[in-house]
Amino acid sequence: MLSESGWDIGLHGQDSDEIGQEVEVQHQPTKTGVGYIDYVLWDDDGKPLAVIEAKKTAISADRGRTQAKFYADGLEKEYGRRPLIFYTNGYDVYLWDDAQGYPDRKVYGFYAKESLQYLVKFQRDQKQHLENIPIKQEITDRIYQHEAIHLVLERFTDRHRKALIIQATGTGKTRVANSLTDRLDKPPFSFIDSGGVDAVFPKDQDVDDLFEILTTFQPEEKKKQ
Repeated sequence: MLSESGWDIGLHGQDSDEIGQEVEVQHQPTKTGVGYIDYVLWDDDGKPLAVIEAKKTAISADRGRTQAKFYADGLEKEYGRRPLIFYTNGYDVYLWDDAQGYPDRKVYGFYAKESLQYLVKFQRDQKQHLENIPIKQEITDRIYQHEAIHLVLERFTDRHRKALIIQATGTGKTRVANSLTDRLDKPPFSFIDSGGVDAVFPKDQDVDDLFEILTTFQPEEKKKQ
């Protein structure tokens, strides 16, 4: 799974520049105070991006959750950065970003280094409250549209990952979706396709209309990308 995500993993338990195997960690609830992490995914600056606790396939992945947290605690004390937590049994993989208050959730594989760097370094450092980002009146200017947008943003602020808006025909579904896209295209949700929330689009609306509205109000330098 790690190699499929672009990680350089050493053979036969050997470490690489990107992945440490059986990494010793201090500050553990053991008699010696020492533990050994199955895998540590390292950043380019030598600090940990994530820990992985791997259990046998016959054991529930949940069995590794607490142990992985202790490992993350130890690395945080040593390096001053809290890594993301993965735990798996080879079939099920779970991601836990407890530093940002998100609950653990099942994912479909390990993240690439760039994605982990975004979550650990960019998202945490650049985070701002969604309510502080104004709604562009030129996109949506109706009170009920603003109310719907604020309710969705409140839900995402409360660490939920999904929201549903139901609107009647002619009430501006595309513009509401575009306003949400515009608001979420800011830290900490700048990478909407791979970041903190799922993409938001109207179910029965022509995507070309959404794209036209979205690009109309984009800054010129962003349009050229």
